[in-house]
Amino acid sequence: MNQNVNPVTAAIIILISLGMISLIFWARGESLRAGGPDQIQLDRAGNIHIHVADKLYKLDRQLNLLNEYDLPELGIHDLVGDFAFFADGGMLVRLGKYEPGLVESIMRYFRVADTKQPVAKHNNEGLYRCQLNIKECVPFGSNNLDFDSAFHLSIDTHADTVYLSDTGRHKLRKYSAQGKELAVQHNGYKFPNQIMLQDNQLLVADTNHHAIQVAETGDDKFGRIIATHSILNDALGGNTWTYSFAKVAGNWWVNNMAGSMSHGAVAMYSGDWRFIKTIALPADADPIDFAVLDNRVLISDLSNIRIYQLDQQGNLIDGDLPDAISLKLTHLQNRRIHYNNLTYSAIGLFILFLLGGFAVAIRQARSTEEGRAVTPSQRIHININDPDIRWVPVNKQKMRLLKFGLLLPLLLIPIIPFMFMTSDEAPVVMPLVAAILLASLAPLLTYKLLAVGLGAKGDLLVIKKSAREFASAKGKNIYYSDTHILIDDVYIPFSRQQLLFDTESVIKEIMPLLRDATFVQGGQMMNMILKRQKPWRIAAMFVFALVIGAMLLSDMYQ
Repeated sequence: MNQNVNPVTAAIIILISLGMISLIFWARGESLRAGGPDQIQLDRAGNIHIHVADKLYKLDRQLNLLNEYDLPELGIHDLVGDFAFFADGGMLVRLGKYEPGLVESIMRYFRVADTKQPVAKHNNEGLYRCQLNIKECVPFGSNNLDFDSAFHLSIDTHADTVYLSDTGRHKLRKYSAQGKELAVQHNGYKFPNQIMLQDNQLLVADTNHHAIQVAETGDDKFGRIIATHSILNDALGGNTWTYSFAKVAGNWWVNNMAGSMSHGAVAMYSGDWRFIKTIALPADADPIDFAVLDNRVLISDLSNIRIYQLDQQGNLIDGDLPDAISLKLTHLQNRRIHYNNLTYSAIGLFILFLLGGFAVAIRQARSTEEGRAVTPSQRIHININDPDIRWVPVNKQKMRLLKFGLLLPLLLIPIIPFMFMTSDEAPVVMPLVAAILLASLAPLLTYKLLAVGLGAKGDLLVIKKSAREFASAKGKNIYYSDTHILIDDVYIPFSRQQLLFDTESVIKEIMPLLRDATFVQGGQMMNMILKRQKPWRIAAMFVFALVIGAMLLSDMYQ
């Protein structure tokens, strides 16, 4: 019975695996794309504008719905960054889609400063000034300005001067009402986020400096820091990455995020920035932005798709939102639950598929007719340090490449703690960690290749997998295929391409010893190897698959 793998079976297995992996990532992506409430802004008249997924809702200060806007109709497909309002009610916002490339995403994940100029890549993208009621937008300025990653806005409606924190470039920028750049400051800030104009000074949430900076607004000294208010306090734990803030009844409320730039803590400070307390929100809250009303504060929660209402002392209070917003939040919550459950099911099925594949392969190896027919030969005992053994030299160049290839994934493991501390994209942290661990599995399982040896002693072929795993045999007690040599329960990789050993030495020393050896097909060789696999290794692979699955599942509900 030929035990080579059936190509059709292999293709089906590969397609099923790829299909399951694709389903997992697609469902996760759809769950994240469900969106939720994030940025909240007030216009000059005091009306509240709440962004929820593809909608912008306009409310008066009593939370009565005044209007709702379908953002895609304006060309706003992914609200990147912030929005703000001019004196005439026009909204400054970024139009276009958010489609970062792989390199760009990795750079942003690790917070590498963006050095590109803020110029739009495509038409109908970039900063625009939009009149919501008539659904018309015109470019802001004549330089095709675009900020396609995090940024925040504050507009002085007396002159419609625009202040912008360019988060990824660590800069503050100032523009005229017509979009002309008036000043830029790049010293003293690291990932500035929300900004607020107060008393002709600019307050800046300086994220990586864990502080609120007070800066000059004049063109000649724009952005020069004149005061620094640290937000650090032991009560915050790891929630020290300043993101947004608001003035509430003489006190300051600051949203200090965790290292993943999510699920932070809202802290209350006095008017002179002395820590008072943390505000009690639900345990899994992911606060984003504030809106301060006459007798209450709204806080948006992106991850849990909720909007909290609190009194000025920081206590949660009951309050109704307009039906349109409540229905939208419920719809998004149900959508996220649906795709989370789909992700959960896909990951579970994929793990079962992997475990089932292992089980079937092992059972086939143990029950196959060829597997039973091939029995270990009578072991020939040798001294592995015998000087009479003629060891085949390794291919030094390819061995160096192998060492580098095995080392590279392991070098990524130490950055895992750094990823948790510095990531500003929480939904991708756990999948990236899982990918690193999966990549590290290969060197952990194959590091013994560095100790592999192939030699000859008289008419005996000697193979060595490690200092303790070696065997020798001659004639038909040697089994070999196009990929391996097997003696007793010891096997080493072996191919005509000779990735590990010097080719000329193999031809001279080894090939004559294989003339009388037993050649087996590749599939049969794998069955024989599986039959001799130690149970703890199989169990370790099962456990590893379960751990990776658990990591992905746990991240799904973050």
